[in-house]
Amino acid sequence: MRKFFIACVSIAFSLITANTALGHGGGHPQPYNGPAGSVPPNMQPPGSPTPPPAPAPTPTPTPTPTPTPTPTPTPTPAPTPTPTPTPSGASAAAGKAAGPGAAVTRRATPKSGTATFEDWDFWWSHNSPVYLNLKESLFRQTGESESADFFLGRKSRAAAKDTTRPTPDLVRQFVPRVKRALDASNSDIRDSACVTLGRIGGAEEIAALTAMMKDKSKNVRETAPLGIGLLQLKEGIAPLLNVLEATAEAAQLRGGREPEWGIRAMAAAGLALCGGDNEKGEVKDALKKYSADTSINKEVRVNAAAGLGLLKGDNAYCADILDHLQQLASKPMYDDFVRAHAVVGIGRIIDRNGLPPDAEIVKFLCRLLRRDKSTHVQRSAVIALGTMFKDKGDAAHPEALKELRAELAGGKAGNMAKNYAAIALGEIGGTEAFNALKNALFREKGQLSAYCGLGLAILCDKLRDKGDDENAKLQRLQGLSQLRVSFKNANNPQIKGGFAIALGIARDGVEGGPILLEAMKNSQIVDLRGYIAIAMGMINYTAATDYLRDVLLNADNVPLLKQQVAIGLGLMGNREVANMMVKQLREGTNNFVATSISKALGYVGDRDTMAPLADIMNDDTANAVTRAYATLALGTIGDKNSLPALAEFFSGCNFLASTQTLSLLQRIMNS
Repeated sequence: MRKFFIACVSIAFSLITANTALGHGGGHPQPYNGPAGSVPPNMQPPGSPTPPPAPAPTPTPTPTPTPTPTPTPTPTPAPTPTPTPTPSGASAAAGKAAGPGAAVTRRATPKSGTATFEDWDFWWSHNSPVYLNLKESLFRQTGESESADFFLGRKSRAAAKDTTRPTPDLVRQFVPRVKRALDASNSDIRDSACVTLGRIGGAEEIAALTAMMKDKSKNVRETAPLGIGLLQLKEGIAPLLNVLEATAEAAQLRGGREPEWGIRAMAAAGLALCGGDNEKGEVKDALKKYSADTSINKEVRVNAAAGLGLLKGDNAYCADILDHLQQLASKPMYDDFVRAHAVVGIGRIIDRNGLPPDAEIVKFLCRLLRRDKSTHVQRSAVIALGTMFKDKGDAAHPEALKELRAELAGGKAGNMAKNYAAIALGEIGGTEAFNALKNALFREKGQLSAYCGLGLAILCDKLRDKGDDENAKLQRLQGLSQLRVSFKNANNPQIKGGFAIALGIARDGVEGGPILLEAMKNSQIVDLRGYIAIAMGMINYTAATDYLRDVLLNADNVPLLKQQVAIGLGLMGNREVANMMVKQLREGTNNFVATSISKALGYVGDRDTMAPLADIMNDDTANAVTRAYATLALGTIGDKNSLPALAEFFSGCNFLASTQTLSLLQRIMNS
């Protein structure tokens, strides 16, 4: 599925007419989707970064939920070190206070009038699932509001018994209905069904997904192997290996078609998600082979290199992968993007397998950071240093800390390396990182200040788990205070949105909540209001519930603002929002609003919303786009994982070294 466009005929939407793209599992803007969901370029969820110029609208509005990895003229994230998207609209001052249903359609724009792929919200779009963890928030039993003790770090949040989470038995009841959607006449619906079947199905669904590799739609054929990977079962390894290797068996699976690089790239990604390797280590061997095969399409090689970093095994198994990744990273004969993802994989293998960081690997990464000619590789070295020393604090290798501090303070690897260094120091934690981030936040301006705020927030969140450590308590209080000041003083609404999310990540619920609510009431910037709504949900600021509910009920002229507010309420564990949206669906509404509601229900729905969504999915008279979104929402609610399986690909990734396939996978993650 490539692109299609929905014309919004309602007068209420006249100021925000948009091009919507459904691709590989749902509606997504090209080539970027926002942090909590993907929407048309001119109707991004509040705070989503502005995408680069899109091709002219196609005259055919037929949806296609599976974006195919086939190369197109559509720009993809970071084909060059500094792509420059078009402005999102005129920057506007806050103006008069925006009431709950204010018709606000303004968007935040950097003072320069342009946005770039280096902006903080592109980082957020790839990493937000880890920090939101929406399903856990929704399904924890809501009783008394959490006290100041939680937000000051004296208590940890304990998840109570889930009362509305779909049980495995309940989810299995919907599998036959999803399989029925595989036969839908519209390829959007079939494509979305492949994703959903992967999320909620079991080993019995491998045959059905394998059969979809013969589908007449190239997009569906490419989604099918990913669906097998999303099952996260070792039983899926054999068919995916056949597809990646382009064996004779794979030719039968493809219905006799020639090998398509898009299917092979998706198979490489699917193999990394299969729940581990088999006894022969065939997943590792295949990913090693195709990550280094310069004769095949780069998309396959990049997915194979990125997939290697997700594998787990014993010390010998991991040592073999680390050696291969270092070989890829050190040789300029390999594509810069392959090398960049190999470097990120080095940090991931060490972190995911609990390996002690090796001093020689530290030196290797520091050498890449200082000397490599590829900025993509340099950036990845920064990320890998942060990943391999995650939570090590001041016990991290001195050379790693020195290089990261130097890069943040003014290194030579470019602006994005500085941004990544701020996040890396936040991941490492400790007094040295805290002081570096605190000083940088006082000193820096623009996007780097937002990244420093996010890094400091990540570090402050970790301090909540330090118990009675008085120094940790003091650092957390100092960090939160500085984040609040930065939020209040930020004049650029796009940067201010970054500090709002930082307050959410840091869980500043005692003092941050009232500040955020006041700012949302006084702003007319859609992006900023949306980020603030999400931030208030992240800190569980239930005092904002009534206001957010009013926005939800009255902002019909900005339906995607409603979606973000719904997410904020969902993060608070408020299930009333789901019931309200189901009621709207059952009462009937236009196709555009029905589509928006169906997508939002994927974020905030519970077991009681699954049946209405399945009814829409199987309703042959309903709009195809709405049915595709309903199918995806059903899979998101019933997903066996709290976090999307694809979050492993994108949490802590070098998103500027993105390929078309990775961009599509990211949109599936957020669908």
